[in-house]
Amino acid sequence: MSQSADGNAAPSGTPERVDIVARLPPEMALRILGELPVEDVVRCLGVSRTWNKLARDDSIWRELCRKRWADKFNHPHELHVRVDYTNLARDLSVREIKRILARRGITSAAKCVEKGELVELLKHTTPYGSPKVRLSPKWLASYAVAELDSKRTEISVEELTSVEWRMRLAQGWPSHMSTSARFYSDGTYDAAIFDRPMRWKFNNGRPQVAEYPPHHCTRTAEWGWILRNGYAMYTLPDSELPNPATRSDRNASVLSFDENDEWEDME
Repeated sequence: MSQSADGNAAPSGTPERVDIVARLPPEMALRILGELPVEDVVRCLGVSRTWNKLARDDSIWRELCRKRWADKFNHPHELHVRVDYTNLARDLSVREIKRILARRGITSAAKCVEKGELVELLKHTTPYGSPKVRLSPKWLASYAVAELDSKRTEISVEELTSVEWRMRLAQGWPSHMSTSARFYSDGTYDAAIFDRPMRWKFNNGRPQVAEYPPHHCTRTAEWGWILRNGYAMYTLPDSELPNPATRSDRNASVLSFDENDEWEDME
């Protein structure tokens, strides 16, 4: 009587079940799993303890992030700034922590001497409204948070003030005609068609210029932003968007995540 892959006796005539991936050297198994689309990598997490460990390897998820983010607005191939790293900080290098803090706009990191100080700063500066996911390791968490955050419709101060917008009036302008406009972090708004600056503010999470109606915020396929009300529409200039021609994998897979997803390590 033959033995099955789990060590139990298999009935006579039953083909022996062999886990080929588990028998491969880890580097070869990772290379094979690294060729899979993201939805298949996720399925691998539930196959066995060995597959779970391989499929959550950072090298796989780092490459999946690279493919997915290649044509996305404001998504460099770095660990995501909106991840809550409270339970992941031990796996981060000092350089990674400093880079995340810099992208969060935290300047006080320069005063930190010990890694522990940086970790505490990292834990207490998670951006407001960040998706609450309990996933590890760090690149898997970054992938999931990016997917959830791409559905966010409340634009942050940093996102609003870091670019020069293209503005088009809702009436009287041809569709190809636009002008430049800027929202500044001090609450000043300036557009080329106006003879003086105005003030802007957030009204229930939506940017509002002077006494005009607040703008509705929606997302684009590139995870950029469109702001609009009954008077004007703002879009990101082409110079702020990634060039699709530079993307290495135009057919990168898309996976839907939920904030309750955990995928804990198998015991």
